[in-house]
Amino acid sequence: MHVSVLQELVQPKKKAFTKYCKKWQNDDGKKQLEKDFNSMKKYCQDEMIDAIGVTKSHGFKGFTSRWHTKKLPRKTHKGLHKVACIGAWHLDSVVFSVAHAGQKGYHHRTEINKTTYRIGPGDQTKDGNLVKNNAATEYDLTDKSINPVEEFRHYGEVTNDFVMMKDCVVGTKRHVLTLHKPLVQKMCCGEDRPEVY
Repeated sequence: MHVSVLQELVQPKKKAFTKYCKKWQNDDGKKQLEKDFNSMKKYCQDEMIDAIGVTKSHGFKGFTSRWHTKKLPRKTHKGLHKVACIGAWHLDSVVFSVAHAGQKGYHHRTEINKTTYRIGPGDQTKDGNLVKNNAATEYDLTDKSINPVEEFRHYGEVTNDFVMMKDCVVGTKRHVLTLHKPLVQKMCCGEDRPEVY
């Protein structure tokens, strides 16, 4: 009897990020995404935004792969991919800053102040024809698509609304990425800086 009660109380933890992206998969979530994206188009063009996501996962890795420590010489006893000394005899414990084997990747990261170059529409149908003109600008009015000639490598063709940002963002392709207004405002050279006493 006690065992069954304990089994009900102790349940395996679900991954936070897997649970987080499930709320956008139903119809209500998709409508909310469209609503948020339309408001982004209006207010966030040429603005700074923060990108929150999860890094690419590499699983359990050793010292050398995880912390890029130097490989030990060929004749070393009990392995080459190790840290030669992990601390003195006393203190008895190992200090947290010493390299250890463990989880590499799948870490939560917030990248601040990313520049948005363009927020554009996906493929649209007008009068029964498919229109892919989403890469034209004020200066270059030729009809063209945002997709390269041979599509994006390991991704495919972009048919939905998109956000083009400077630099790279955290995580793998097709991973959920949260975008929001910046937490820290970026100061330019000409702006007045706050006085420090």
